[in-house]
Amino acid sequence: MIHSRNKNGFTLVEVLVSLAIVALVLTPIYVTQGTVLQRVGHYARVLDRFMFADLFFVDSAIALGKDAKQMTLEKKIDTPLTFLTYEFKPMPDASPLKKFKDLYLEKVTIRYDEAGRKYRDELVSFHYRPEKKSKEGTP
Repeated sequence: MIHSRNKNGFTLVEVLVSLAIVALVLTPIYVTQGTVLQRVGHYARVLDRFMFADLFFVDSAIALGKDAKQMTLEKKIDTPLTFLTYEFKPMPDASPLKKFKDLYLEKVTIRYDEAGRKYRDELVSFHYRPEKKSKEGTP
C-alpha cells in the first residue's frame, strides 16, 4: 500500500459514499418534479379547453337572434382535440328554476379524451328574456 504524507484529500471510498447519499436525497426530488410537470401540462390543456369553450360561448351568444327560443351549435377543435356543444333552451321541466317565466338555460358542453379517459365539463349560464309587450295603439 502506498502511503502519502498529503492528508488534504478524500479517499475514493469517501467520495463514492457521499455521491450515494446525494443520489438518495435527490431521487425523490426528481420524481416529484416529473409528476408536477405532468400535472401542470394536464391542467394547461384543461385551461386551454375552457378558454376555447368561453370564446365559443360568447360567439354563439352573439349569433343567437334576439327572438330565438332554442338553438344548438357544435364545434370541433383539433389542438387539443375537443368537442364543444352550445345549447340555448328553456329551463328543463325538472328544474326548480322552471317556475321563473322567461328564464333560459345557456350551456357549453366540453368533451375530450386524455390518457384513455373521457372527460365532460360544462359552462352554464342563465339568461332572462322577457317577452316584449307592445303598447296599446302602436303597431
